[in-house]
Amino acid sequence: MLNVAFQKKVLNSKGSIKLNVQDALRTFSPSGKITNIVGATATYHNFVDTQVATLAFTYSFGKLTNVVAKRETGGAENEKGRAH
Repeated sequence: MLNVAFQKKVLNSKGSIKLNVQDALRTFSPSGKITNIVGATATYHNFVDTQVATLAFTYSFGKLTNVVAKRETGGAENEKGRAH
């Protein structure tokens, strides 16, 4: 089974479009032979619709850069400020 996916950033990298295709060449076709019945043999070939395509759009409303949060220095700095 061949799965293919593409992704493209759009709108100044605030959005993205994804296309995903499963079983693109329609190669999944289960078949076989049943031989565990005494005096009988059966063959089967299933036709299953396994081709699936999905299209997704995502958009980010927030900032594009990761903002590092200001680190609190802790209670010791507060105590120093009160002592002076």
